[in-house]
Amino acid sequence: MPEKRAPSTSYALFLAALWRWLNVLWWYFPRVLAEATYPEVRPKDVGIPLKVREEDVGDADLPEEGQGVFDYIVVGGGTSGCVIASRLSESPDVRVLLLERGPVSDTFLSRVPLISTNFARANSPNYRWLPRAQENMKVDDSHADMAMVSGKVLGGTSRINSMLYTRGAGEWEAMARAGRKGWSFAEVYPYFLKSERALGAMSSRPGHGLSGKWQTRAYGHYLLPSYNPCVSAAQLVGLPYIKDLNSPVRAPFGVGDVDVSIDARGQRCSTYHAFLPAELAAARKNRLKVCTETLARRLVFSHGEKGPRAVGVVIEDEDEERAREMGRFVVRARREIILCGGAVGSPQLLQLSGIGPREVLEEKGVRVVKHLPGVGEHLQDHFGAAVQYLTPLTHSFHALEHTFFALRDILRYILFATGIFLAPIVQVSIFTESSLISSKDGTCTAYKVANASALDPDNVPDVEIMPIPAGLQVPPPPGEGGLSFLTVLATPFSKGSVRLASTDPRERPICDLGFLSDPRDWAVISKGLKLSLAIAAQMRKSGYALRDHCVLPMNAGEDEVKRFVKRQGRTTYHYSSTCRMALEEGDVDGPGVVDDELRVHGVDGLRVADASIFPKILSVHLQAPVVMVGEKCADMIKRSWGEVEE
Repeated sequence: MPEKRAPSTSYALFLAALWRWLNVLWWYFPRVLAEATYPEVRPKDVGIPLKVREEDVGDADLPEEGQGVFDYIVVGGGTSGCVIASRLSESPDVRVLLLERGPVSDTFLSRVPLISTNFARANSPNYRWLPRAQENMKVDDSHADMAMVSGKVLGGTSRINSMLYTRGAGEWEAMARAGRKGWSFAEVYPYFLKSERALGAMSSRPGHGLSGKWQTRAYGHYLLPSYNPCVSAAQLVGLPYIKDLNSPVRAPFGVGDVDVSIDARGQRCSTYHAFLPAELAAARKNRLKVCTETLARRLVFSHGEKGPRAVGVVIEDEDEERAREMGRFVVRARREIILCGGAVGSPQLLQLSGIGPREVLEEKGVRVVKHLPGVGEHLQDHFGAAVQYLTPLTHSFHALEHTFFALRDILRYILFATGIFLAPIVQVSIFTESSLISSKDGTCTAYKVANASALDPDNVPDVEIMPIPAGLQVPPPPGEGGLSFLTVLATPFSKGSVRLASTDPRERPICDLGFLSDPRDWAVISKGLKLSLAIAAQMRKSGYALRDHCVLPMNAGEDEVKRFVKRQGRTTYHYSSTCRMALEEGDVDGPGVVDDELRVHGVDGLRVADASIFPKILSVHLQAPVVMVGEKCADMIKRSWGEVEE
């Protein structure tokens, strides 16, 4: 008898591809149908018509029972809003309304990791607007493009971001030392674990959640060839390799692979996908109303001896033509209203509603409900500037500009869940302290010992460097690839503000990013750039084909560095701290807006739960901390109303 042979490699690959594709069909198309029947509603379905002038609406104009009455109203169905709405609606005895300005918009492309991160694509669901030009950032009578972007879709920015999962540890201890009760790392850590479901090799690491709704993973291999030489070079200039940048034990000083929120099928796992999928929304449709494409115009208050209480929201259709046709509506919250509009949207709605700095409100003709000077102040972001190099084309994302490589890799992704389309923009990151970087050659000559505690507030990095296989600011010539070292201020001193442009809620507010307005940030960014240059030089020394494209000399003078930074500077879209958690009278960083329970000072029935509440910007990417805030806020609300056993 002839000897039996094992299936050929090509046959095995065919079977694997067929199995993968059948899984995609089995999993994806029911969800396409589910999205087509997603139980979303519109303002007319949840509210009652507004019958008085918007400026005069009060408690008496809101419904008492039936349509338009909810226990909780969550304003903003973004990264934290989806979490809070999901958790609050777990109880069958409450009614929850989630208001989201964007659509559901759940398409195949919106789940592909690399494609969904591309803000520039025509159908990317986002807001895009320009901040106020900064005089201190002008060079040659012009400013770099600092366009601000945030998600306008159910799931918010978790639908369009780079999916990076970083937590931090020392910054939470710093909050506790500053007097924030309930916010030490030990107290927030359980909420990180509660949300997370770590997959694959990541699930075997200590310190990660295994049973949460939000899927996270580590890759275990690099999807582009430029990463390996970069990681090796970083170690040669003094940066140790860190196995887990999220370790609650070891400070993240070094180079390591970043964890991401991508699910087991290789698709983006946003908070919409994790916490409010169609199946869950349908199962809870009697107690959870997801009101999409809806604009929240202002809050409604009752007034008593104890001061104002938030009791409702004025809403209308996001589409201006439909809004004119159908008019405005009001909804009532019997218990609480929770703002989750982000560090731009939440202070804007507060100011539109009469909560904020008196002089800002009166200038725009807004009736003052509560003078709260901190609303919209202390805007922070992780400012970045990149040195850029040329690489072989296939070592960068620019390969996808060519039809052959694009088709090859989309097939790899569809059939095997691998290839460049599986990649986030960043797979590797470097964290360090500027004080450890040599001013002469950019190396880390006095690096901290490997067992430095992650919980020590003194061990919070102030520099992050993200090697990104693309030309970030200046595209490479045709046929060339790119590698940019995006050098970021992880704990900037500079701060800006968010102020009303007008009383029209459709008009984006005036955002002053305040980049590099504090001179201390210049010293940090200069040292960070030197480290980036040192890593690139070491890659060359080790034989990697890296050529200058848009760089600085290592010995550049102060004026040359400043010109370069102003030309190449950019936002990283990590807007934070405009509704700070601090005492109303303030602390060393300015006045507060919410207390330790995220309740707005001096206004009953109103909380804020998004990136705006951080006392100062965290040194990490904000997605995971914002999800944690959502988990913690929902738990605090439930405890306030006796829904959680002590």
